[in-house]
Amino acid sequence: MVLSIIIFSLFIGFFFRSPELSLITFVALFLYIYPIPTVITLIVIAFIYYFHKS
Repeated sequence: MVLSIIIFSLFIGFFFRSPELSLITFVALFLYIYPIPTVITLIVIAFIYYFHKS
């Protein structure tokens, strides 16, 4: 399941020649399939990024 999401988002990214779109597709699909774990993971990543920057 996870592998198919990764492959699909990479395909979208290559098809539209845009890595940002690939990342957005990846996150959107994960939010659609695994809502709660994805939100928690994104919050943790945001905190790490925020504290790493400051």
